[in-house]
Amino acid sequence: MFAIINSLSTSERWFYGLIIAVIVSFVGRWYSNWLSHNSSVSRESSAILKTNSIDLRNSFNPELEKLRDLDAWHLGDTKNILLGAYDKHSKAAFEFISNTEGVERAKFREAWERYKGNEEYKEPANNFGVLKKDQKLIIYIAQSTEQENRDLAIKNIEHILSFIKI
Repeated sequence: MFAIINSLSTSERWFYGLIIAVIVSFVGRWYSNWLSHNSSVSRESSAILKTNSIDLRNSFNPELEKLRDLDAWHLGDTKNILLGAYDKHSKAAFEFISNTEGVERAKFREAWERYKGNEEYKEPANNFGVLKKDQKLIIYIAQSTEQENRDLAIKNIEHILSFIKI
């Protein structure tokens, strides 16, 4: 290596040194821009996930509070409370899952399906809606007693909310 460098004239050393400096400068600038872009995308993604997490929690909190308040809760309320808020819950769940990936997405989808009442996910990937006639199939409203429905609904909601990491 040094033999090659020593065989070059002074003007050739300056020329090749300048070329190497320009190449290193371009590579460094490209790498710096790439890092900057990726970190800004990551920050933006984190902000969106945080917003969606807050929305998910806020969509379930009123119903969760109603179900936990034994003094205000009455027989038959579980079905009415949850079916009345289903559209709000499904919208928040869809927004949340659209910003998750991999194993976390699969686990959340399982939790959502358990909440919804399906044994397994059978719908297209982005369809979180449920037809009005199919809402009757939600498992937690078909259990043996209303108290068990209430307890199971609370458990399923808490499982969904456990995915929120903020």
